[in-house]
Amino acid sequence: MASIAPDVLIGVDEIDMICLGEGEGAIVDVANAVSSDSSLDDIANLWIKKDQQIIKNSLRPLIDMNKAPDQDWDLFDPRHFFRAFRGKIYRNGTFEFSRGCQKVCSFCVAPQLRNMQKDLGKYHRFKSPLNMIDEIDAKRKKYDLNLIHFGDTDFLFGMDKEILKELLTLYKTRIDLPFLIQTGGETLNEENIRLLKEAGCVNASVGVESGSDRVRKQIINKYVSKERLIEAFGIARKYKFRVTANYMLGLPDETEEDIQQTIEFNRQLNPPAIAAFFFTPFVGTELYEISLKKGYIKGFNPDTNLHKESPLTMPQISQERISELLKIFVDDFKAYQDEY
Repeated sequence: MASIAPDVLIGVDEIDMICLGEGEGAIVDVANAVSSDSSLDDIANLWIKKDQQIIKNSLRPLIDMNKAPDQDWDLFDPRHFFRAFRGKIYRNGTFEFSRGCQKVCSFCVAPQLRNMQKDLGKYHRFKSPLNMIDEIDAKRKKYDLNLIHFGDTDFLFGMDKEILKELLTLYKTRIDLPFLIQTGGETLNEENIRLLKEAGCVNASVGVESGSDRVRKQIINKYVSKERLIEAFGIARKYKFRVTANYMLGLPDETEEDIQQTIEFNRQLNPPAIAAFFFTPFVGTELYEISLKKGYIKGFNPDTNLHKESPLTMPQISQERISELLKIFVDDFKAYQDEY
C-alpha cells in the first residue's frame, strides 16, 4: 500500500514515514541513521513528514534476489512458526523464490507495483535454485521446520522449465518436506503437476476467482479460459494432487447470476478444497479506483473491518445477500466435496 498509494498512507495522522518499493536497503539505512543520530531526510525509498512538508526521496534499484539479506527469525515469538494444515499442526517456514508478477489482474497490486518500479531493474526475478535450497536447509535445521511454504505471488508463472526441474530435484534430495505453493491454472499441466507431486508439494492454491466469464474477462482481467481450468483441475485429480480453488464474491458490478455461475462452475471443477472470500478493494488497485468512482466505497478508512462482510455497497445486490450467497456456496461445496 505504501508503494501504490503513498499519498493516502502518508496522509494518516499517526504515520510519520513510509517506505516505497523494496525495504531491505532502506531499513538498514534507517537503523544506521538512528544509531548515529544522523538525518533520515535523504534515504532512498522514504517519504518523510517534516516541518509540515513531505520529503519524497527517489527509489533505489531493485535488488538481486541472490543478494537479498538473510532473515533473522530469532526475533519472532516461536508461536509464529505454528501452522494448521489438514487437521495437523506444523512448524512452518515461508520462503520467497521469486519476486514480482507479470499479470494484469485488476484486483491485485502487482500491475501498479510493476509500473512504479519499471525503470529500476528487472521486476520479475528469481533466486538461483541452489541459493534457495541452501536458505531453506539452514532454516529447516535451525528452527526444526516440517512444512515449507513458498510465498511467491505465482510460483510457476514465468519460471523456466529447467529451473523448475533443478529446484525440485534439489528440494527432494536435500529438504524432502511437504510444501505449499500458489499459482495460476494456466501453469498446471501434466509435467508440472507430476514434478511438484514427486517433490512433495501437498497443495497448490489456484486463483479461479469467479465462474462467470463476464466477471473474469471484463472486471478482473483473468484471461484463463474455463476449459483450461477444467483441464488443469482434471489433471490434478488424475495425479491425486491437491489443489485449493480460490474465489472472491462481491466484486464490483457482480450480480447474483454471476455468483450462481461461480457455484455451478466450482461443481464442474470439483476441487478437493476451496477458499471463498469477500472481495476486498486494495487501495491503489484498478478495482479500488473503480469502486470509489462508482460510489461503492467511501474511500480509505483505517478503522474499517473489510473482512466481516462485503465492503461494497452496490445497487444490484446487497451486502446481506452477498453474505448469504457466500454461505450457500460453502454449504453447497461441503455437500458434494470429494476429497482425493
